[in-house]
Amino acid sequence: RNISLSWILNIQDKDGNTALHIAESGAQILRVLNYIGVKRGISHQGFLNEYDTDQARQDEVHFLSQMKEGTQSRCICSVLIATVTFGAMFTMPGGYRDEGHTHAGSPILAGTFGFDIFFMANTLAFAFSTTATIFLMFSGDPTVPLGIRKALFRRSIPIILISVFCMMLAFAFAAVMMLAPVARMSAYAVLLSVNLLLLYNCWEAAVKSIFLFAALCRRNGIWYGIVWGWPLAAFLFMSLFNLARLALLSHAGGKVEPPAQPPAPFA
Repeated sequence: RNISLSWILNIQDKDGNTALHIAESGAQILRVLNYIGVKRGISHQGFLNEYDTDQARQDEVHFLSQMKEGTQSRCICSVLIATVTFGAMFTMPGGYRDEGHTHAGSPILAGTFGFDIFFMANTLAFAFSTTATIFLMFSGDPTVPLGIRKALFRRSIPIILISVFCMMLAFAFAAVMMLAPVARMSAYAVLLSVNLLLLYNCWEAAVKSIFLFAALCRRNGIWYGIVWGWPLAAFLFMSLFNLARLALLSHAGGKVEPPAQPPAPFA
C-alpha cells in the first residue's frame, strides 16, 4: 500500500527474479491442495488442444500401470501382517494353563494390563490388514469402476501403515510382559526402540497433518479428515503408547498365577 516502498518488489537478482518470483518458486500450493483432496475445476474443452488430451491419456495409462504394480506389493505386505497377527492370536505370550486347572487352555497372563494392550493391538492389526487386503483386491479388479479402484488404492496405504503400528505395539507389549519381571532394562530398551522407530517414520507426516487437519474436516467432513489424517492419529496413538508404557512398568502385574510346583515325593 505504501507507494514509496513499491520499488522493493521490482528489485531483481542476477537471474532476473523478483521477490514474488522467489516466493512463488518456494511455495507448495499444489502439494497442499492435492493433500487435502481439492477437486479440480472444470476446463473448457475449447482451451484444450490435441497435445493436452494425449498427455492426459498417457498420464492415465501410466497411473494404471503404477496402480497395478503397487497393488501387488501392498497386497503382499497386508497379507503378511494378517498372517503374523492371526498366528500370534493363538500363540499367546506366557503360555497356557494346564489341563488340571479350572480354566484349562486359557492364557496364563490373561487379565493383566499388558496382556489387554497386546490383545487389542494385535486384533486391530489383523482387522486393518484384512481391510487393506480387501481394498487392494477390489482395486486390482478390472470389472470395478475406475474411480472406485483409484479411491480404494489410495486409501489402502494409510490402513496398512496403521496395521504396522498396531503390530509393533503388540510386539512391544508382548516383549515387556515377558521381560519386565526379570529384566527391566531390557524391557525399557524394547519400548524405546519401538518408540523411536514410530517417531522417525511419522514425525513429518504428523506435523503436516496437524496443520492441514482443520482444512480437511472443513472441506470434506470430520470422518474424511480422520481417515486421511492418519499421521495425526498415529502421532496421538504413539502418545497413548507412552502413557501405556508408564502404566505397564508401574503396574504390579495383575493376578498372575505362580508356576506349578512339582508334586511332593511319597515317604
